[in-house]
Amino acid sequence: MYEVISESKRIALCEEPRYIKVKPESGCYIQAEPDDAEGIAINGLGVFSLKGKLKDKPEAEVRKIDGGALLLEIDNLNKSIAELENAIVELDAKQ
Repeated sequence: MYEVISESKRIALCEEPRYIKVKPESGCYIQAEPDDAEGIAINGLGVFSLKGKLKDKPEAEVRKIDGGALLLEIDNLNKSIAELENAIVELDAKQ
């Protein structure tokens, strides 16, 4: 799994990033191999530059992550939220 970071925030998670580059003849974006990529396309968010190669686009970084660890982290957060909600309900019932 990969995460895409822009402005110090996670903006996307994906199984396979869609790497792109500019086709010189037309100026259109085309799919690229990771080593040749100038940017990354993210559905719904647009195009982001990798290492400043697309001057008119916001910068992003692609990082490989452990998807299982991320799911465990989310599960633990959900459990913590549920515990807090239960504590609030109990406090409210006592008042």
